[in-house]
Amino acid sequence: MAVVIDLIGSTVIAAMILLSVFGLIGNLNHTTVEKTYCLNMQTNIVTLARIVEYDLLKIGYHVSKPAILYADSTSLSFKSDLHKSGDSVIVRYSLSDLLQSTVLATQNPRDRMFYREETGQPTIEANIGLTYLKFRYLDSLGVETTDLNAIRAIHVKIGIESHDSMEVCTETECTEDHTSAMMYDGSFWEKTIYPRNL
Repeated sequence: MAVVIDLIGSTVIAAMILLSVFGLIGNLNHTTVEKTYCLNMQTNIVTLARIVEYDLLKIGYHVSKPAILYADSTSLSFKSDLHKSGDSVIVRYSLSDLLQSTVLATQNPRDRMFYREETGQPTIEANIGLTYLKFRYLDSLGVETTDLNAIRAIHVKIGIESHDSMEVCTETECTEDHTSAMMYDGSFWEKTIYPRNL
């Protein structure tokens, strides 16, 4: 009888250990996916921020005035000799609308396509999880302006979120009794850029 009790006890302990190992593996996989999303977003926002900052610092470089051709909260068009070749190019930033098919293919309903157009170059279309892009234009006193000739600084805000959602529970565990919500990991960058040639 003692042997049977020992076998039952060993089986119960082995089952508990196996369940703990499976739970640990599930948590590890979940954490790995979250970290991968986070790394991708950080890489995307750093790359986009570097491109935008490089371009905006060159506004008006070796070109005739006006250097800024169009400016609103989500798009910007300007002239510059970006490549120091002596040729003036026009660079334009813009966003897609929310109903474009390439962004409708992602789970995130706030995704937008980012476009960078440059004279003589193919248009860059990036579906990198951009959900927020806003330009503000400042004059020499730091006051917001809409006068293209008065712009001396550009404040840029960029927000990127993951394409795929993660389920987040409102309680400590996801069970049938608790509600869950879909959340998108995000990253945010903002900076005021002062082009030297404005």
